[in-house]
Formats: sequence, structure tokens, C-alpha cells
Amino acid sequence: SSTNRQSSTTIEKECTIRTNGSSLSSSSSSCEAQRIELELTPSSKSRAFRFTTIEIRKYDRTLGDNPAVSNGPPIQLDWTYSVLPVVTVDEYETNRLPRRPKRHLSLSPITRRNSMHYHFGYSHDDIDKAAEAVKKIKKQRE
Repeated sequence: SSTNRQSSTTIEKECTIRTNGSSLSSSSSSCEAQRIELELTPSSKSRAFRFTTIEIRKYDRTLGDNPAVSNGPPIQLDWTYSVLPVVTVDEYETNRLPRRPKRHLSLSPITRRNSMHYHFGYSHDDIDKAAEAVKKIKKQRE
């Protein structure tokens, strides 16, 4: 006879977790990563799992160097982050903000510039240099 054993495992998630064709997406901003704990309960016929807790990390942003930005300074995630308290999936789903429409997921050049200056402390000169560096890279690729 077999005994049912429960084990826990952890998955680190930045945007979407895919499991057997289904997915769990986050409505949080791109500067958050989530760690989701799974509880696995193998049975004789199939494997079942359930999500138990979520740990959210909020990453700072820094000026980037990716020339794919259409206009203005590129932004990328920084290595520093803060960890929010661990919550259950039910608590998270109850309190999370509604999913944002696709058009609200991109930042205009002025929004990126203001965010980097007022929220992350970059000078206008640093922001201008990052934008000019990207323009130079784009011109070299023409």
C-alpha cells in the first residue's frame, strides 16, 4: 500500500507561471516578482497541487541601455529589492488591484523621465545621457 505524502516546493515567478497548459498571471507592475509556494499531494491516479502562499519582491529601477526603446531613456530592473510580507493566495486575490489594460502597461517617454528623476533620484543630465547613448546605438545599427 502506498501512503500519501505532502511536500512543499517553491517557484520563483516574474510574470507568468505555466503548469500543464494553464497559467497564473500577475496583475502587478513589471517591477514585482513573486515567489509562490506549492503544496504537492501525489495520489495513486494523478498528481494534484495547490498554491499556498505568495511572496512579492518590489524591484527598484535603473537607467538601462536597451536600444529597443522607442524614444527617451530606457529603464531596466535594478538588483535591489524590498520584500513584502508573505500572504496566502486567497488574501492576495482578495486585495489585489484589477488587471491593467494593455495600453496602460507601457510608459511614455515623459513618464519614464519623470519616474527616473522624481522616484529614483536620477539627474536630468544622467537621463539625457542615457537617451543620447541609445540614439547613438540606433544610428550605428542603421
